[in-house]
Amino acid sequence: MRKKSRAGKEFELLIERIEKKLSPIGAVVKSPDYIRDLITNSFREVDVSITLTDGRLITVECRDYREKPQDDMWIEQLITKREKIGAWKTIAVSSSGFSKPAITTAQHYGVELRRLDQITDTEIAQNWAGNFKIELLCVEYGVLAIVIRSNGNILPKENFSKSLITSWENNLADTNFLRNKNDDTLLSAADIVKSGGQPPSLVENGDAIDYTWTIEFEDNDWCIETSGGEKDVSSVEVYCKYWLRSVPVPIQSVKQYSSSEKPLTQLVSGSLELHDRKFNIEARVLLNKEFPKSTHHRKNKNTIQ
Repeated sequence: MRKKSRAGKEFELLIERIEKKLSPIGAVVKSPDYIRDLITNSFREVDVSITLTDGRLITVECRDYREKPQDDMWIEQLITKREKIGAWKTIAVSSSGFSKPAITTAQHYGVELRRLDQITDTEIAQNWAGNFKIELLCVEYGVLAIVIRSNGNILPKENFSKSLITSWENNLADTNFLRNKNDDTLLSAADIVKSGGQPPSLVENGDAIDYTWTIEFEDNDWCIETSGGEKDVSSVEVYCKYWLRSVPVPIQSVKQYSSSEKPLTQLVSGSLELHDRKFNIEARVLLNKEFPKSTHHRKNKNTIQ
């Protein structure tokens, strides 16, 4: 079996994501999938499968070859494969369109043709998107203080070991200080905050708010190391300050997924690095405007547009 390039695999996964959004409710979409050949009894790989709720199978085959339109031979292969695996329908997706004979054969035998065009030039992509914007809504917080109780009584700071106090001074949020006596699981203030979710009353781009998370332990399963040995922990209060802000995400590419008749959907993508993390954002849209001509593909009057 021919090993697919990373780019080819990413193309298939992109088509899988698009087809998931376009498929009817309840349909199961997989990439790749393996379907039994009704003639040879062996399993055949398909790039994407869509199983409808009534059991009908749709297969999607992809080619990300940008040098030239896909030819008639590929369509003939897909027709034979469709019959041998008993698929109800086959969709052929190309990033470079289809030749005129391929279009004619596909129409005659009922193979649906789809094309994915992409613009990766950031300036062209942003200009095409116009007033459409992508924003990342970020909930940010800072841990201000931690109050730890044992048997309902507050444990004073001087009770803890010097190493723990030093670690808190360097990173109050991420220092592990609670231990589960059953399985040695460790917890930090950040773990407690994340388990609580988003506090109420946060206003986008509004003022910061103070919020306290309280977690109670009833079974003496959790403990903390003190200068006098381990002590059971009955509750922990984590005092935080929260912000909710929207961060613009630069648009870097646009993609259009089309049938031979019309655009089916468009994807606007961008990425952003924030707090040492990279966020890749992809939004599905359908803007009523002509897609810009791709500079990646050679124009050919016999290709599906």
